Amino acid sequence: MAELTLTRRDDLLTVSLGEHSASVPWTPIAPRRETPAAIFADAVGYGRMLFDHVFAAPDLRRAMLDMRKGTRLVLSAADPDVAQVAWEYLRDPQGGLLAGRLNLVRGLPADQRCAWRAPSGALSIIAAAEDPVDEETALDTEGEWQRVVGAVSKAGRQVRLIRVRPPTLDRLGRSLPGAGLSIVHFMGHSAARDGRALLLFEDGRGRKRLVAAPDFANALDERVFLVILNSCLSSAGGEATTFGNIARGLAAAGVPYALGMQFVLPDAAAKELSEALYDLLLQGRPAEEAMRYLRASLADIPDLGPWLAGLPVLYTSLAEPAAGLALPPGKPTIDPDPARLQAAYQVNALTRAPYFAGRGAEIGTVLDALLDGRDGRFVILHGVGGAGKTALARAVADRVGWRYDDLGLAYSFETFARPDAAGSVVVDEEFAGRFYTRLAQLYGVDTARPEYQSSAALREAILQARAHTRSLLVLDNLETLIDTQRTHAATRDLAGFVARLREGQGAVLITTRSIPPGDWGDAVVVKVLGLGDKEGASLFRNLLPEQRRPDAPPADRLRLSGRVGGHPLSIRLLASRFADTTGSLASFLAHIEAELVAAEQDTPTSLE
Repeated sequence: MAELTLTRRDDLLTVSLGEHSASVPWTPIAPRRETPAAIFADAVGYGRMLFDHVFAAPDLRRAMLDMRKGTRLVLSAADPDVAQVAWEYLRDPQGGLLAGRLNLVRGLPADQRCAWRAPSGALSIIAAAEDPVDEETALDTEGEWQRVVGAVSKAGRQVRLIRVRPPTLDRLGRSLPGAGLSIVHFMGHSAARDGRALLLFEDGRGRKRLVAAPDFANALDERVFLVILNSCLSSAGGEATTFGNIARGLAAAGVPYALGMQFVLPDAAAKELSEALYDLLLQGRPAEEAMRYLRASLADIPDLGPWLAGLPVLYTSLAEPAAGLALPPGKPTIDPDPARLQAAYQVNALTRAPYFAGRGAEIGTVLDALLDGRDGRFVILHGVGGAGKTALARAVADRVGWRYDDLGLAYSFETFARPDAAGSVVVDEEFAGRFYTRLAQLYGVDTARPEYQSSAALREAILQARAHTRSLLVLDNLETLIDTQRTHAATRDLAGFVARLREGQGAVLITTRSIPPGDWGDAVVVKVLGLGDKEGASLFRNLLPEQRRPDAPPADRLRLSGRVGGHPLSIRLLASRFADTTGSLASFLAHIEAELVAAEQDTPTSLE
C-alpha cells in the first residue's frame, strides 16, 4: 500500500509519498470558481497540469510513476481546501489516468482508520430513488433504477435488491435487512447550506425533505458496507465541517466505503455509472479495484469520457482494503418484483412523456388526495385536449403503486366514441365488454363461470371484489363516456357502473375534458392548465434535435411558450415544424400564426 499525504500551510502544499516529500506553491492549484468548467473543457490538460505541479520533484515523480498497476494508493488530505482539489483527474506525462492504473481511494488520517470484519449472510442492495415533485430539476431516477435492476438480474448471483417505497428516510432505515451485508444506493439531489451537506429525500406525499448528512448516517446500521451517492457534489470538499463533504462524513462515521460525486452528475452518466459499478461488484471484484475498472468504463462514453472518469470519489474508513463480495450463484430477489409489476400493475396504457417537468404542483395535489386515506371519491384531472393529462396521470401512477400493493389498471376510453363521416357520434358497442373483462382479470373474477355470463352479474362481481381489494384504477379520456351518456341510452349502464367504482377500496383517477355529472358523487378536481413559460420553453428545447437548439435561444423559446399558453401539444407540434426548417426561431415566430394553422394539420384525430 502507498500513502499520499497532502498538507498545507499558508501558500505551501507539502506532498509526501513514502519516504519522499517535497513542497510546492499552493496558489496555482487552489480550487477556484472557474475550476469545474476548466476541467469539463479539458480534463486531460487539467490532470497533466496538476501532476506536473504537484510531482515536480524528481524523486516524488519517479515514486509515483514506478507504482505497479493495481497498487492501493490512499490519499489523505485533512485540509478541506486541499480535499476539494480534483485529485482523481491526475494524469501522467503521457496522459494516462493515474486512478485508472492505481486503486486510488481517499482515506481518513491513519490513526482514525479501522479494520472491517464482514458480517456473514446474504447481500442486500437498498435503493432510494428520490425525485421530489417540488424540486425544479427533475431527475431520471426511474431510468437509473431500471439500469440497476438490469445489472442485478444478469449477474446470476444470490442478492436481494430492495427499492425504498415511499422513498423517505424512515422507510430507508426500516428497509435495512438487519442481517448480512448491505449496500445503500441513494439516487437524487444533494445540497449544502451553512456548511452542512444535505440530501433531498421525499416525504410521504412526494415533496422534498432536506435531510442533514449526520441524520442520514444515523439511519444506517453497522452492516452497511458501501454507500453510493449518485447525487451532484456529494463528495465535494471545501466545507470545514465533518459533514461538509457527505462521502467523507460517512467514512468518518465508520462506513467502510462511501462513493460520491465531486461535480454535477448528468442523468446519462448516473445510469451508466450504476450499471457498470454493479457489474463489477457482483462479479466479486473488491470495491477499490472495481472503481479502477469503473473509471475505464466511464472514459469510453463519447465526448464526456475524460471528464466523467474523474467524477466519482471513493472514501474509505478502512486501514486495509476489503475483499470482494463472495456471492453464491443463483437468482436475485428484486422487490418490487418486475414480473409481478408487469402482470398486476398495468398502467402502460398511459403514455410516459419523454420530457416531463413543470407539473410539481399538480402532482402534489393529486398525491394529497390519493394518500389522505379517504376512499369513496374520484380524483379528476380536468383540462383541454393536449394539456398533458395523460402524462400527468402516468407520473402519478408511477409514484403511488406501493400504496395499492402494486395492483392497478389504466384503461383508455379514447376509442369508446368517435365521430363518423357525417359528424354523428358512433359508440363502440363492444367496448364495455372488453372493459369488464380487463377489470375481472385484475380482480381475479373468473368470467367463465356460469353465474357471470350476464353483464349485470359480472359488474356486480367486480364491484364486490373491489370492495375487498386495494387497487388504483386510472380511466383515461373519460369525456367520451361522460358526453355520450346524455345522448346514447346504450352507454348508461357503463356510465352507471363507472360511477359506482368509487365505492370500492383504493382510488379512481380520471382524466377528462368534461366534468362528470353531480350524481357520480364526491370528487376532487385538479385543473390541468398550460405549463409555465419557463417550463414550456424548456420542453420546446428538449424536443429539438441537438443541431437545432442553438437556433432557439431562451428569450425566443419563452415567447413561443407564452404565445400558446404553455400548451404541451402545441409546443410539441411547433417543435416538430421548427426542426424541419433552417432559419432562426425569431424568424419562425414572425410567422407563428401560419405555423399554428399548419401544425393543426398534424393534430391527432382524437383532439381535433
